Amino acid sequence: MPAAAPHRPPHVGSRRLRHGLRLALPLWLLPWLLCLALLSPPAQACADGGCVSAGPRLASISSTRAVLLNGLLGQLAGSSVNLGVADWQALASGELNLLPVLGALQAQLGVSSPTTALHSSIGLGQVLAAAASAATASGHTGVAAALGALQPQLALAAGTLRLGDLLVTDGGLGETRINALALVTGAVQLYNHRNLLTTPVPVSLSGSALGLGGLVQGVQLQAQVLEPPTYVCGPAGTAFHSAAMRVKLSIDLLALNIHTGVLTALVGVSSASLQLSHLDLYVEVARADGLLTAVDAVAGALTVQATPGVADLYLGVIPDALFFNRSRAVNPATDLQPGVVGALKINALNVAVTAKGSARGQAPSATPLAFSGPYPQTRTASTGAGFAHALVGSLVGSLSVGVSPGLGLLDAVVLPVLRTLVQGAVSPLLGQLLGGLVDPLLELLGLRLGEVDVTAGGAFRVCSLAGSVYADADHDARRGPAEAGTGLALYAKLVPATRPAGPAQAVAVVDAA
Repeated sequence: MPAAAPHRPPHVGSRRLRHGLRLALPLWLLPWLLCLALLSPPAQACADGGCVSAGPRLASISSTRAVLLNGLLGQLAGSSVNLGVADWQALASGELNLLPVLGALQAQLGVSSPTTALHSSIGLGQVLAAAASAATASGHTGVAAALGALQPQLALAAGTLRLGDLLVTDGGLGETRINALALVTGAVQLYNHRNLLTTPVPVSLSGSALGLGGLVQGVQLQAQVLEPPTYVCGPAGTAFHSAAMRVKLSIDLLALNIHTGVLTALVGVSSASLQLSHLDLYVEVARADGLLTAVDAVAGALTVQATPGVADLYLGVIPDALFFNRSRAVNPATDLQPGVVGALKINALNVAVTAKGSARGQAPSATPLAFSGPYPQTRTASTGAGFAHALVGSLVGSLSVGVSPGLGLLDAVVLPVLRTLVQGAVSPLLGQLLGGLVDPLLELLGLRLGEVDVTAGGAFRVCSLAGSVYADADHDARRGPAEAGTGLALYAKLVPATRPAGPAQAVAVVDAA
């Protein structure tokens, strides 16, 4: 039935359809005595659909994760983010219905439909304002307060995005819900990909704030989105993916002294001391891919095939102009150079210790994931146990170690032993850093080394309707040859019979003719 616009006042007249839905006619149109010739949908005109994404779904936000979120999202947005643990926790545990978010964005922009709002160029601040408005209307005060606190911080980001590049739908949304943190992180990742094309400005984080005070003095974080994630709503066969990321971590260690007895036992070496103090670690995670393979809207069940992205790890130095160039792949043979990791004092000489190494994770296979609600619901697809451990082992095995300046004749006897010492010290260090820094950082985006989190937002049924809206001049409830359309801008809205005052599940523009 027609309505004046998706945001008009509540309707009173309605015509009930199958599947528990009704079309609504607002009171203000009744004096027009319009008639609707509606063709009820045959069974084959209905199709099941579902909404899925690869993104974060965290049970709790610790103080460490809050520090990482502030640094990561601020860096990705080219802004400054400072949100407390309680606000991040509210977002992580909060859920938003997609339809009210799009409705709030439509009202904010003053456009004709949610679809138009979805594909309009907007700022990060506008996305958060719409989400906060929808949260308030739904009674989620904690989520609304957290979004309200974050909105002015991210509103400083000057570029624009199209929410339709993140939320992809074939027209159906149903009662689909999305995690509030997933919406925020997804929008920020999309913003980074569309707007920040230069080398990221480093963000400094202290080791104690990261919970690594016994190991790390401080970290400089730089991150870049190679490809933004997608949150999709569609039928079986719909594909989605996570973000592809590059992260650089410049890590100042608390000085680690390594026992050098095997060095002083060498011929020509009278004294030696060795200290590790710094690591430049580069992480590249390819996008994780997913495919919605089956949907049963009646049972509320979804099945997905998910494949984690391959992870690459580099230790050494890669020039920023190469690593943060989205248009090229990293080539460790030419791009990776030795980086200073510590200092060696041998006899009377003081030299820098350099190292470089790289590792590529094993190509993953697809994992079937079944969802049955309540929604949102998250499952994890994994490459296999021990992925990070194998990655560290591969990198350490590839490690080449040198000194600068050289030791002359001592190089031949010292360097093989020095390599063994550095490998033995770096291996547990990398294990701790991957587990305590890299994995928690990626987890905020729904990724981990060798894993990806897939979240289902719900299942729905989409049915095709056809008919005509016309001015019934002779009041015979039939469309005569001379009875044309109203010439008005009208919309057909599908609303749940159980919640007629709620947001429409689908909106379509009616041809005024």
